Amino acid sequence: MITLVYPTDSPLEHFIPLGISFVGAYLQCHGVPVKVLDMRYHRLEDLKRAAKTSEFIGFSTMTIHVNKALKYANFCKKTNPRVRIIFGGPHPTIFPKEILKNKQTDFVVIGEGETTTLDLLKHADKPETVRGIGFKKNRKIVINPPREYIADLDALPFPERDLFPIKAIFKKTPYWPCLTPYPQLSMISTRGCPYNCIYCQPTLRRIFGNVARRRSPQRVVDEVEFLYRKYELASIFMADDLFTADKKWTIEVCQEIRRRGLDKKLVWECESRANTFNPQIAKELKKSGCYMVWFGIESYSQNTLNTLRKGTTVEQNVRAIKLCQKYKLLSLEQLMTGNSQEKLGELYQTLTTSRKVKADVTAVAVTSPVPGTDLYDFLKEKNLLLVKRLDDLGSRFKGRMKFRLVYSRKDRDLAYNKLKLGGEISLRFLLTRDYYRQIFLKRIRSHLDTGNFLAIFIDLGRMFYRVFPFWAVKPLNKGIDAIKERVLKS
Repeated sequence: MITLVYPTDSPLEHFIPLGISFVGAYLQCHGVPVKVLDMRYHRLEDLKRAAKTSEFIGFSTMTIHVNKALKYANFCKKTNPRVRIIFGGPHPTIFPKEILKNKQTDFVVIGEGETTTLDLLKHADKPETVRGIGFKKNRKIVINPPREYIADLDALPFPERDLFPIKAIFKKTPYWPCLTPYPQLSMISTRGCPYNCIYCQPTLRRIFGNVARRRSPQRVVDEVEFLYRKYELASIFMADDLFTADKKWTIEVCQEIRRRGLDKKLVWECESRANTFNPQIAKELKKSGCYMVWFGIESYSQNTLNTLRKGTTVEQNVRAIKLCQKYKLLSLEQLMTGNSQEKLGELYQTLTTSRKVKADVTAVAVTSPVPGTDLYDFLKEKNLLLVKRLDDLGSRFKGRMKFRLVYSRKDRDLAYNKLKLGGEISLRFLLTRDYYRQIFLKRIRSHLDTGNFLAIFIDLGRMFYRVFPFWAVKPLNKGIDAIKERVLKS
């Protein structure tokens, strides 16, 4: 038996980790008993019990969760020295040797986890025969040759979401994005991204390869239909890094959704890119029930976009938002403040243009250099990094400095706050945009259907929060961030 552990305990996360769900489903299909512990909902006592009864404990972790995962792994080893600890996920894939240096770690799965984990469980006593893993032999770290990427994604079973406490997860209203009708689940149709953004690559290529792979449109919609019938969903989030990379494939998915009548039963959202978004795709998305498109805009300064290696232009970004407005799709612009080498005027150019473009939802973040990416390596080489703990890279709040900026932290935080107000529910858009109002009413209806009356008042409060001028809400915003900070640390 293997117990798979999702190590974060953040109460603000409501989604189901699809990586663990894919691996769990694949192992179950091959006769391996699988249990999942989600540390947002389970306790140390559950982990202690699993360490005593499982032959293997597997941790899937990103950089920001790795220290927490190592602590849990150490706890398992102390509980049962014979249990074997496996690490997988993005951070162990990029830094297998560093993970194996920890005495509580026995194996590292590098890259995609499904076939490699099954092979490892079958041949754990002969790890040198298993491709795509790292292990320790005679106190020396051994990294085996890589395993080939899974060519036929259609052959994989659907992720097993029932391994997680799904009823408890459904009770939590998705706070973000703020117009999402729920219950909602996410799914992934593709693996990999063909672009070369400095804050993602080459990490993403090392996890999923140089070529983006896709499931067939029929198989994608099979899962949409399965999720709708099983869980009676209000919406689905297509969590692919880039859903619209292939125009023909995207249109075929949309047409298949309509052919089965699913566009009348639920709504969905996806991530796109300004240079892969055009009128035909916008029209097809809208007709098939898509209600919101996410864009990694990052900046409305061309110099900053070039520094980030986005491969897009400011004009393309503006046109993408305007296309959404034309075809009555909600647009979600993702912006980053505190970009490396960004000048103060370029930061405020982003703020000014964002206000003019009027995207329906604005998601703003502080730029974070992930180890293994070219951005991290550049900042380290220039001696600009200020972060000493991996945990701090995941800081959601603006007050912490992760690397030295050209401008001051005060300037960055002021722009962050002003952009953040754009992310709240807009009373003006409710009054002037039919499609915005329709989705907001769907969200309110989903609150009523699930009996979550408190969420209705929260959403109404967020709507009026945006009505007031920035100077009036700044103190309130500061207090809200302080409360969130405490929640994250608790």
